Amino acid sequence: MYINVNVHWKIASDGLTVAKSGQPRYTPEQAIVRSQQFMTEVNTFSADMDDNTPWNQAFHGAPVTTAQCLPIRYLIRDVFFHDANFPWTSINAAAYEGALNVIIDNIPADGYAYVGGNASAIGFQHPSNFIHEFGHNLTLRHTHRGEDTFGDFCADTWWRCPEQWDADNDGTREYPTIDPSNPNEYPYSNRCWDDDNFGQLSSTQQQVDFCDNSLSGIMTTDNSIFGCSAQPVTNTVHPCCAQEYQSNYMMGYSGHALAPSKAAITPCQVERILTNIADQKCDYVDDVNPLCPPTSAVVTILPNVDFTDDCSFTFWFRASMNEDEFKVVIEDVSTSTPVEINNSGWINGTAKKYFCLVTTTASPGVIADAYLLPNTDYRITLETKNSCDTDSYSYEFHTANRNCNTSGGGSSFRIASTHPNPATGSEAVTVEFVLEESKQIEAMLFKVGNGGGQQSVQIALPENGHYPIGTHQLQLLPQQLAYGFNYLIFTVDGGHYYTTIVKQ
Repeated sequence: MYINVNVHWKIASDGLTVAKSGQPRYTPEQAIVRSQQFMTEVNTFSADMDDNTPWNQAFHGAPVTTAQCLPIRYLIRDVFFHDANFPWTSINAAAYEGALNVIIDNIPADGYAYVGGNASAIGFQHPSNFIHEFGHNLTLRHTHRGEDTFGDFCADTWWRCPEQWDADNDGTREYPTIDPSNPNEYPYSNRCWDDDNFGQLSSTQQQVDFCDNSLSGIMTTDNSIFGCSAQPVTNTVHPCCAQEYQSNYMMGYSGHALAPSKAAITPCQVERILTNIADQKCDYVDDVNPLCPPTSAVVTILPNVDFTDDCSFTFWFRASMNEDEFKVVIEDVSTSTPVEINNSGWINGTAKKYFCLVTTTASPGVIADAYLLPNTDYRITLETKNSCDTDSYSYEFHTANRNCNTSGGGSSFRIASTHPNPATGSEAVTVEFVLEESKQIEAMLFKVGNGGGQQSVQIALPENGHYPIGTHQLQLLPQQLAYGFNYLIFTVDGGHYYTTIVKQ
């Protein structure tokens, strides 16, 4: 069963995504690609869990169950960008209904989720963490909270700690208890969580493995010491190190849940997932038992795009999933009868991006996938397909009502001059270009020459192509140019800008 998911990102003032300390941050373009990669990794991890049997059920008196297939896979429906102050709880809004919603954010914990809801936040960017938080959305609770009203309602999961556990070394055994007046707070120090001991250790000591024999002791928040190897205080091994207290439940906090070859779920948990989907989330389902993974068409707009003012922009398709072919259609929808003005036809491969230029110039000097008129209503439609499914995504927009016919297409990049041109066989050629914003630039030289053949050469740029605002020059030496025609093409924000150079 495939469930639709919206992926949300927050953009900080430096232009990169917001993330928990120590976790990767991305440009918006990278975040679009990463969204698709995340869901692919989650689906692969879920499939790898199918053969994993829950551990130690008989020892703890729980019904012994076999390995269970996690019957859920995920499909991206949309990708959204928000400002840095956007609260993660806002993805629970009606605007994002019809799909699970997950936001990558800077949060204190590895993740948060509304149990039975449709929103979750990810701090630790690991596929097991997505599955864990999505599990909460599908009504699963932590296995280490027991089975009763404040637990996970599943008899086939266990939670017992060792009877000899003296977590704070005060000579008294601790047992898991829950304060009925505050059921959301429970004694973290009384759980065998293997290597993820939130609440018990200081922030710099979290995710320490009690069963790592190289440790000589761990200082807890109350300055007591315990660990897995022989301790200077107790001279004993931590009781949780015994194999019978190791848990591999995906909905626990055990480090074993990070391994697709170990993480497991139980029949009760599968039943709760399917019941929640059937009762409350039928409209989230994209497909049930398909012959092959269904495809999703996703059109994403970068957060800095302003259709009312920009003269060029790129539609990003990289969050689309499972497509073998794609097609892009652009229609003029200014009147009641749409007029098709651009049709790519079916293209083999995965959908990537589509660069559009707003201009009335017949030869604007910019290579674009589509040339659009100013002050006009358009609709772009991405269609994707594979051997057993098709999908489409449409987005309507209105182009800028201003003169976009400046050199270079009116974007933040323009080619100012190329000289000398034509050039003799011994002359270097200088290409001057202007940036109104700092940009990442790529340059490719196509050497056609006089014989009609073609050779392409990537031009090495200083600072790996990172240029600040201002006027810049790129020099091409005589030996870099072919006699006859040469085309220097700059790629900026998905757009292609070229100048023709003739060597005599």
